[in-house]
Amino acid sequence: YKFVLLWAGEILYRLTLLRAGMAHTPHSATLFAEIESWATKFNKIVDKKPAARSRSFKMSAWLADNSKTCASSFDELGSFLGVLGREIAAYNASAPARSLSDATPMDVDGGSSSSEDPYIAALGPIQVDMVDKFTKHKHLSNATGVVDKNRRKRLMSEYMSMQESLPLDSHGAIFLRWSESQMQLMKALIVAPSDTPYGGGAFEFDISIPPNYPAAPPKCEIITTGGGSHRFNPNLYAEGKVCLSLLGTWSGEPWDPKTSTLHQVLMSIYGLIFVEQPYFNEPGYEGTMGTPQGDEKSKQYNNSQKAATLKFAIVEQLDSNGPFQEVIRKHFWHRRADVLARIRGWTGEQGQPNKAAMETNITKFLSKCNPA
Repeated sequence: YKFVLLWAGEILYRLTLLRAGMAHTPHSATLFAEIESWATKFNKIVDKKPAARSRSFKMSAWLADNSKTCASSFDELGSFLGVLGREIAAYNASAPARSLSDATPMDVDGGSSSSEDPYIAALGPIQVDMVDKFTKHKHLSNATGVVDKNRRKRLMSEYMSMQESLPLDSHGAIFLRWSESQMQLMKALIVAPSDTPYGGGAFEFDISIPPNYPAAPPKCEIITTGGGSHRFNPNLYAEGKVCLSLLGTWSGEPWDPKTSTLHQVLMSIYGLIFVEQPYFNEPGYEGTMGTPQGDEKSKQYNNSQKAATLKFAIVEQLDSNGPFQEVIRKHFWHRRADVLARIRGWTGEQGQPNKAAMETNITKFLSKCNPA
């Protein structure tokens, strides 16, 4: 039953993002099929564990049935999420886990735990941390005035919860910095998922909390843009704008003061913007997915993002001296073999002159990537 709930946590993350409608994406259409597939896996696993069979089978069967209902009736998502969230919260209250993504079939069969990963051992203690103050931030002028008691309490609660809930593994990660002396400001560093054209790159975001939070959503801007020269995604503009309905910068379900959180914003960027085929995030383009023309355009778009990721989100980040300096150096040092293999693969996909420029940047990466 433990592993059913841990895997269900991944489903909860994805469903929460989908329900919020935080980004225009064509990828949500396959989500419920994935849930049904995962539920089938649950059944196969618990069938081998007679002692846990009854409760676990009930849980996984419920997941499969409700995923079908939600696929046909989007309004059912709310109650589905509520029940699933309460189940996970009840389990975590008695046996908290470092990461909801740690449970795998290997774990069930007695394999090694990802908690032994040197990457997690090195980065875990500095994933969510306080800083003295921010000297560089897009909204530094907003860090004045007294934060009222209720807003302080809400922010502290969210900060504490993110110490245990943000992703951190070989696939990707989110890091957070906050200053108690500037409670209106935060910074996030997202290590993009490895199966995307941004894989392994480190993308920095500036977050500002408005005076009437949580009645109004936070403000969030991407900083990693090559000095405003590159647009990394249809949802991420070169001037810093992040398009999400949660932030009020895109159409869709808006920010809900009672249920929406900073965690939800960060996970939407991580899971719905940094995707495998970002070209189709552009409104109207999803209709060409699966066509020769659409696939070719997507390939060209990905090649552009891979070259920019290497230059701006990998090589230039290694020169960072901001609040994520230690995180960046440790991230690239511990994942250097994976990152190097990936960017060499990207280079082989490029035509000239991108290929020559990327080869130069690989040389720079090797010279800058040193033990942290």
